[in-house]
Amino acid sequence: MKFEKEMIPLLNDYLISNFGFEKIENEFNSGYGIADVIGIKKKPDPSIYSFNSVYEVGIVSNISRKNWMLVSDIMKECMYSEKYLKYNILNKFVENGFLVKNNNQYKRLKKLPNEYNPLVAIEAKLTNWKVAFSQALRYKKYADYTYVAILDSIVSKIDIDLFKENKIGILTVNKHQIKVYLKANKNPNKNVLYSLFAKSYLS
Repeated sequence: MKFEKEMIPLLNDYLISNFGFEKIENEFNSGYGIADVIGIKKKPDPSIYSFNSVYEVGIVSNISRKNWMLVSDIMKECMYSEKYLKYNILNKFVENGFLVKNNNQYKRLKKLPNEYNPLVAIEAKLTNWKVAFSQALRYKKYADYTYVAILDSIVSKIDIDLFKENKIGILTVNKHQIKVYLKANKNPNKNVLYSLFAKSYLS
């Protein structure tokens, strides 16, 4: 195996066949690095809206599904001007059927992604485990489980304790198989909004 890109389809198949993940995407840009592979355990609800940014998630997650909210109330939860919020964000959500509008009031129609649907992020490198580890640390911003995938021929050079301390797992890869060398522990410190954004991307 000479190129990192050769690892990606193997990792995609492994998440599906061995981990039971049902939705996989590659090259996900969260704003905290670009993960080679991300996946969620259960297929997303097709009615969930795919957000363009974590800021949109923050705004919309605070709009009630039961009670009407004025623009002035929604503004308290965001950094945008009233004009920008109304015409560039809220109107787009109304057009896409995510929100409903009544005069100057809004209510949310659709659900947010399931926060408890496990999401995994993987950084793949042939040999440079230190760079892979640094990238994987970033993915803990949103991922429930984070892994580094590395060639099995160099795994003996890795500082395993560093990975254990940071709850990051290791997958070893060769032409024939992938193995879990170190199982990732669940990440207790993810940012909920970043996690919802990533999971909406998989919708």
